[in-house]
This record gives sequence, C-alpha cells and structure tokens, in this order.
Amino acid sequence: MSMVPKIGVVYHSRRHFKPVSLVSSKAIAAALKKFSVSAELINLDDIRCVNKGGKTLVLAKNKDLTKFSALYFRKTWPVKSMNSILEYLEHKGVRIVDRKLTHSFDNSYKLRCMIKSVQNKIATPKFYYQESYQESDYAVIQRKLGIGNKKPFVFKSAMESRGRMIFLIRNGKDFASALKAVKNTSSDGEMFAQEYIEAMGDYRVFVIGKRALGAAYKQKMNNDFRSNVAVGGIMHAAKMTKVMRDLSLKAARMTETEIAGVDFIEKGGKLYLLEVNRSPQFSGFVAATGIDVPYEIAKYLVGLIKK
Repeated sequence: MSMVPKIGVVYHSRRHFKPVSLVSSKAIAAALKKFSVSAELINLDDIRCVNKGGKTLVLAKNKDLTKFSALYFRKTWPVKSMNSILEYLEHKGVRIVDRKLTHSFDNSYKLRCMIKSVQNKIATPKFYYQESYQESDYAVIQRKLGIGNKKPFVFKSAMESRGRMIFLIRNGKDFASALKAVKNTSSDGEMFAQEYIEAMGDYRVFVIGKRALGAAYKQKMNNDFRSNVAVGGIMHAAKMTKVMRDLSLKAARMTETEIAGVDFIEKGGKLYLLEVNRSPQFSGFVAATGIDVPYEIAKYLVGLIKK
C-alpha cells in the first residue's frame, strides 16, 4: 500500500505574527486535504535538530520532518540558522518552499529586492542604505536620494512586514523619532530609506510559481501613508494588465520567490516596484478578488511533490 504524501505548513510563532500566520496556515492545510494528501500544521518554535544514535534528526514535537514530502514555510525568521536545517531536509528529499530558504537566510530581503530590481531594469523608487544611522544622517539621506528639503521619504525595515517598522519622514524630528523607535524594538533586519511616491494606494499581484493569479488595489485610509490591510487599508479588485503580470513574474523570479505578493505603485502612468513579499497574507486579497488563494497554494504544493 502506497503511503499518503504528507505536506507540512509551518506557521510563525512570533508574538506579532502568530494569530495571522496560524489562521492563514490553517486555511492552506484545509485546502490541501481536498487533494487527498495529509496536511499538518507545524509551529516554527517546535523544530529541533538533534544527533541521536549516529543519525541526524529534525523533529517538531513527535513529528519526523524528514518523512514529509514538502514543507511550506509561511515565515522562517527569527531563526537565522534555519537554512542549514532546511538544506539538510532537502538533502533527505523534502521539498522546501521557498526553495531559496535552503541556501540563504536573507536578513535584508527587501533591500536585496531593490538592488536586484535595478540589475534587472525594473523601475523602482530611489533608495539609500548604510550600515547604521544617527540623527545627522537626515540631510545625508535627502542628498543621496536627490530630494529637496521639503520632500518626505520613507524609512523602512528591510525585513519586517504588515506595515510594521515603516516611517514617513517629513523632517529631522520625524527621523529622530524613527531612530528611537527602531532602537527600542527587537525588529529584525536593517533599515533603508526609499523615495516617497505620493498616491492613493498601490497594487498587489499574487504570484504562485509561474502564474500571476490576479491583482488588487490597496487603498490608503484614515490619513495613513501606508496601504497595508493590517493598518486599515482596503483592498479592491483591479485589472491585471499584461505589463503588471510580466513585471510581477519577473520580480518573483529574480528574488527566487515561489509564492509572492508583488507590490507596485503607479506614477505618471508607469509602474514602480515597491517590494516582493515572501509568503504574503491573503485574506484581504481573497475578499477583494474572489480568488481562492489557499486552494491555489495547495494545488501548487501538491503539484511539486507529484513531479
């Protein structure tokens, strides 16, 4: 009798993200069961690597993760050594999604996305990065971005998501407050500055593998400069143009992201890539577009293990 394939959905146990990560992971696990595979939820904090009896074991409580056909990681940080464990699991035949996680833990994922955008000739807002910042760097950033004294810029984490650790800097006082906030938090990743493009919102294209599922428009609300649904933004269904689709697929490919939320902002009729979100949340996108994202993710994961 053939064994039923097992796919694990690993959710993030970090305090800020656990509720959302667990809900979305449960939705994906439920969708997987429609494909006659065994689906299990795994808490990231439960994963252990141990040498026992001359064998290397990767366990999550009583589950032997080497026996799974695939593991889909909704998040991986803050465990910075996780890629070594995932590399071992892939060596044992477990398909890891995203595959890039097996050979690289990127603590500056969004900054890396911006750099690769330039290399791949994808339009992106101007950006500036340095190792650390102090209050006097406010003028330096303005000069490096090529903006005037009265023009704002965005100061954001290269790793955080859902609207956390992102600031609109209008003056030196704002910058000082942002630096203080960064210092007082356990935020992962480095900070970088980005040109602020004024708009009512931005576009999100959901990419799975080689398919762009559709697009939604994230509208800003409550005078917030951020459009994230997590901070009050509202999503509406949007037409996905050929340009938008092609750029989204290219952006996901260049960052080696298998399941991605690709964000664009429009200026003067031209699309600018804001960022590529790895393992994005999808409740707002599903509500806006009617696209069953958990089912599409499940279908993609099942397709991987059948190849």
